[in-house]
Amino acid sequence: MSSALLTCVYRVASNCGTGAERSRNEPMQQTTHKTAYSANSGLILVAYVVYCDNTIRNMMNPGKRYTCSEGGESYSYNKTLKTHVSQFNHERNVMCHDRKECGLENSFMKVKCPLCDISVLSKKNYCDHLSMKRAVSIAPEETDFASFQEFCEWKKQTERKTLSLYVKKCGSYRTSDNVTRHSFVCYRSGQYVSKSKGIRRMKIQGINKIGGVCPSSIEVTEAGDGSCKVKYVVTHVGHQNGVRHLDLTEEERNKLAVDMANKVPLQAILDKVVDTLSDSMLEHIYLLTEKYLYKIEQCNNLRSEVMRQKDDGISVETWVNEINASDNPCVLFYKLQDTSSQSHPLLSSQDIVLIIMNNAPCEILKKHGSDCISIDGTHGTNGYSFELITLLVLDDLRQGFPCAFRISNRSDQDVLSLFLIK
Repeated sequence: MSSALLTCVYRVASNCGTGAERSRNEPMQQTTHKTAYSANSGLILVAYVVYCDNTIRNMMNPGKRYTCSEGGESYSYNKTLKTHVSQFNHERNVMCHDRKECGLENSFMKVKCPLCDISVLSKKNYCDHLSMKRAVSIAPEETDFASFQEFCEWKKQTERKTLSLYVKKCGSYRTSDNVTRHSFVCYRSGQYVSKSKGIRRMKIQGINKIGGVCPSSIEVTEAGDGSCKVKYVVTHVGHQNGVRHLDLTEEERNKLAVDMANKVPLQAILDKVVDTLSDSMLEHIYLLTEKYLYKIEQCNNLRSEVMRQKDDGISVETWVNEINASDNPCVLFYKLQDTSSQSHPLLSSQDIVLIIMNNAPCEILKKHGSDCISIDGTHGTNGYSFELITLLVLDDLRQGFPCAFRISNRSDQDVLSLFLIK
């Protein structure tokens, strides 16, 4: 311990209990409490040990400096060096260390490079990293528009031309000077968070997210009079633009939904799309399939007269009510799930039973039912594990003719007895 530090400790110890104040000229930085117990006197002496500032520390450790291995800056404290490492580097203002080199967790590093395992603090540092480490030039293009609607049209044409898509990073906000700012980023930026249970395999085309940040973006500044100033970064990093990772636009989906609502056959819709194919530009709509059209039908509840609602239970109940209200009802019995039946207490609340038979099959059953009756079961054809039971008779040609149908989650004696009674 140096003489300066011993002198400082002696002054504090001599003033302990007297209320004497420390001199303003004494350089001090931090104090801690230490308690010394004396076995002979039984007295407790509380001394405030003063840790001196940089001058005294340098006297204790002459020439001790903490130097940045990449930037070359030196600091008196290791804490100051860590602050430099966690924020900025030398004059290039680039993160000089990754999380392994600096020994920090760097949980606050928000921008990750998709080309290497480097996370930086801000997008500016990320652009500098790409320009110096990866030789990627990031130069924004500035454009002015008379209105926000004009910008939206330009954005749509740009996305179609470059086979890309820009989405809002966050909500728009307005500054104190009545200026609204909009931020659009490349839709492939970000980390993929899986919500699946691992039952289905990953698609062959892969995921949309690249596990990092793509520098391509659009920054819009909308003035109070409606005019817009746009900064557009064209360069994409970490992926290639293509139609396989794009989706149909809202305008295209609505146009297809209108055609399906007008009862246009699906094959005719596909042929119409193929007829518009040109060699000048490939678009995602040219990859349209029947499966995607079925998806649009489901989202817009357009699946002919069978699909009434997105929820299958509500859709079936709606269909049953419409059939029973018609002139030729064919539903003999129906019990919905999560309901109880007082007339049939053997059915639990989780059971579903649907029995269907029309008037014409009923007459055939009465005519040929005394000869031979057959029951056939079909299972494993739907996602709910419901079983279809068909009641058949032999007609005049000695061929099986279906007369009644039963759909249920059970196939035991109670449900079969109910089916035959009805």
